Amino acid sequence: MYNDTSIESSLRSKNLTEETVNNFEVLQKKCKKPTQHERLIELLRYHKNEWTPLPEILGLFIAQYGRVINDLRKDGFDIRNRQEGRHSWFMLVENNQTPSLF
Repeated sequence: MYNDTSIESSLRSKNLTEETVNNFEVLQKKCKKPTQHERLIELLRYHKNEWTPLPEILGLFIAQYGRVINDLRKDGFDIRNRQEGRHSWFMLVENNQTPSLF
């Protein structure tokens, strides 16, 4: 079982950006245990209309991130992706029709 300190240490040890670590800390304070969907949307909203690199998404410890992205798309979120070689990025395009999870 992970505790808050071990998760934060793990995030920092993966050389993720400080923003990703801080974003995760904000989510921990909002809810006792946010869902994978909520954590991913919060990260994509943090990078509003900008590309989010896959390693930051993986830093949220979402084992099947593709399934979560698919679920969010089915729920009406406009999540785009791009790939260059072995590198992938995702972006949430927000407009006034973007649904809310919270």
